[in-house]
Amino acid sequence: MDLIDCKFLTKIPDLSSASNLKELKVKYCASLIEVHDSVGFLDKLTRLSFKQCPDLSIFPKCLKLRSLHRLDFEGCPSFCNFPEIESKMEKLAKLHVEGTAIEELPLSIGNLVGLDLLILRGNKKLVRLPTCILQLLHLGIVKIVDLQNILNFGKMGDNRQSILAIESTTMEDEISSSEEQLHELPAPASSSHGSTASQVLNLPNYSESESNFFPLSNFFTMFSSLASLYSLDLSRSEIVSLPTSIKGFVRLSILGLMDCKKLEEILELPPNIEVVHASGCESLERFPEVSKILQFHRSHIRSLALINLFGCNKMHVDIWNRHGPNPLLQKENYQKASSDSTGHCTRLDDVQLSGTKTWVIDIEGPHYLENICGIALYCVVFYEGGDWFFDKIRAKITCDVSNHVCDIKRGVRLLKNDIEPNRYNVWVAYSSIESFKLKVLDNLRVHFYTQLGHLGMFYKSCGAKVVYKHKREESK
Repeated sequence: MDLIDCKFLTKIPDLSSASNLKELKVKYCASLIEVHDSVGFLDKLTRLSFKQCPDLSIFPKCLKLRSLHRLDFEGCPSFCNFPEIESKMEKLAKLHVEGTAIEELPLSIGNLVGLDLLILRGNKKLVRLPTCILQLLHLGIVKIVDLQNILNFGKMGDNRQSILAIESTTMEDEISSSEEQLHELPAPASSSHGSTASQVLNLPNYSESESNFFPLSNFFTMFSSLASLYSLDLSRSEIVSLPTSIKGFVRLSILGLMDCKKLEEILELPPNIEVVHASGCESLERFPEVSKILQFHRSHIRSLALINLFGCNKMHVDIWNRHGPNPLLQKENYQKASSDSTGHCTRLDDVQLSGTKTWVIDIEGPHYLENICGIALYCVVFYEGGDWFFDKIRAKITCDVSNHVCDIKRGVRLLKNDIEPNRYNVWVAYSSIESFKLKVLDNLRVHFYTQLGHLGMFYKSCGAKVVYKHKREESK
């Protein structure tokens, strides 16, 4: 049943006789105020959603929908009382609550034992969450977008330490020894911090009746115990400094920080992070991991694949002192690099390219494997104009005295646009050469190959460097 733009509809009536109803989607019903209690007990309902119903304020006080897969509330600013979940709802995987007036989720939210996706966007009055959320063993994606109360960080004096991200803080400091449990909820899962997800806060000014909730300001220290969380979106929040306790999010692979206008620093990243979206963070200045990448050092985060810094104009990226002139300033003076028909060149060259190309760099030997950590590779591609596609950059290493090929399919990509409309992609990779299984290697040859996805590319620079175990040898 789709009810769309029903301007004079004020109430969803008794639907208890519609026992076979599977979907109820209500959109743009400007006069809707009330939903009958029977809607909360439709046994076959799989989708229940309300969108842009500004006057919706009366809703079933409890839900018992064992077939429900998705529950949505979007753009209902008068909706302030989230219903109780009367019993376990194992099939509900997605809960989307956006632009409502709710102040807290009920403790019974812990009965959504199959929940995978939780979206809380633009709920300006939401200030705290129930600790039982930490018992949801399948919760993998949390989007806490555009909420001032959750991440309104400031600074403490001149020590530049986030009020909430204190290095010495641990889960044991934040959580009391009380292990009061909710009726009908599953046994708590052990966290990586040695404490259980069902433990409750022992914070100042919190009464016993409130001990099953934690303030949103403690989001990082609490959610780091949620071992299933792999995607976290904090976009458009007022965070100033990403707390270093983010390191505790051991399974997190995707971090969204888009348009966090006040964000100044990202000092730490989770140990298994793959993607960081920080576009539009116009105050961002300090990001040590980016500095490591641009110095072509091996990142300690082996899983890291992409950092998007579009629109981060205070995040100055300097890759030109060691690697040639800035092409943005000298674009019209480019000379195509001399090379043979295969694109082979014996030194680092800057070239104009189009289509699918291969670039080759020779590293003269001999190379003694016992002295070498690996090979650091980099490739910088500039694009002209705003309409572009990602290109796939790969590399392989070969040796004159071996038929073995060392393929490098994974590296870190840094996306940036210091001077509009030009954008560039820095790809940095690190490869061990132990797979050649030879003690001494003669000349090494590095092949870069790229399937370009944008005809506006006007510049490319690539290079390779042997990384020695001792700096003394590297200087030679």
